[in-house]
Amino acid sequence: MKNYFLSILLTIFLVPNFYSQHSAEQLNDSAMKLYKEDPQKAIGLLEKASKIAESVGDFN
Repeated sequence: MKNYFLSILLTIFLVPNFYSQHSAEQLNDSAMKLYKEDPQKAIGLLEKASKIAESVGDFN
């Protein structure tokens, strides 16, 4: 029973971390592709995202 509980805890903590890292890698790949295709558009999107983050107070 103790091993079963431990395996459930490990699953709960490890799976989300793996998924979030995988998602971040996909996001970075997409961002690099956009930057290579149209650097000005990529920079414009970053500036827009920065303004949105500042307006909601989520920019450090």
